[in-house]
Amino acid sequence: MNKPVYKKWWFWAIMAFAVIGGISGGLKDREGTQTIAKVDSKQAPEAKTVQVPSPTEKVETAVSAPDPKKEAADKKMKQQLVSEFEKTFFGVENSGSAVFNKYKSDMDSLGKGATDVLTVYGSTKDAKDTALSIMSQYNELEVPDALPSEVKDLLEQSKSHLATAYYSKSEAFDSVLSYLDEQKPSYMNDFEENIKLADQDTMQGVLKLMQAKEKVGLKITEKKK
Repeated sequence: MNKPVYKKWWFWAIMAFAVIGGISGGLKDREGTQTIAKVDSKQAPEAKTVQVPSPTEKVETAVSAPDPKKEAADKKMKQQLVSEFEKTFFGVENSGSAVFNKYKSDMDSLGKGATDVLTVYGSTKDAKDTALSIMSQYNELEVPDALPSEVKDLLEQSKSHLATAYYSKSEAFDSVLSYLDEQKPSYMNDFEENIKLADQDTMQGVLKLMQAKEKVGLKITEKKK
């Protein structure tokens, strides 16, 4: 009768060999895994610590509180500068009043036959020269540099309109001189057209001045005539 397989010597020899081989292979696999882990750990870059500001941290910004006294003084200074400009502005305009009134009076007298053409011619020429002089004064009128840019721009436009207005007036008076010389009605048409242009520019100039006054908080009052 044959012996069972597990009682034969070669069966146990194979089993012993298989067990030893399994243990050896397991040890090799473990050593290989540890080696790979070590290599990977060496190759992996070192993690850098980055500090992120906490969202709860508050950034303090120094904000200077407005100084009411300083603001009031600054406002007053701007108002004074615009008021002085306005005084000079209308002073230039009024400087020719006597000459222009004489021209008007002589023209009225001529129409009534109470004066001669030569007298009217002289007063008209004076009016033309005065208009050109006032035009130059407006062009040379200085706008205060300490004012805000928007206020300065309005004042620049104001004096520019008045300078243009008086140029148109000088052209109107020149048309009257030509009419007195040649008696052509077309010259009086030119006179009326130039006076109309002068009036439009005068209105625009005064309007820009009023807007500048409003910008600095000055009360708008009607100009005394």
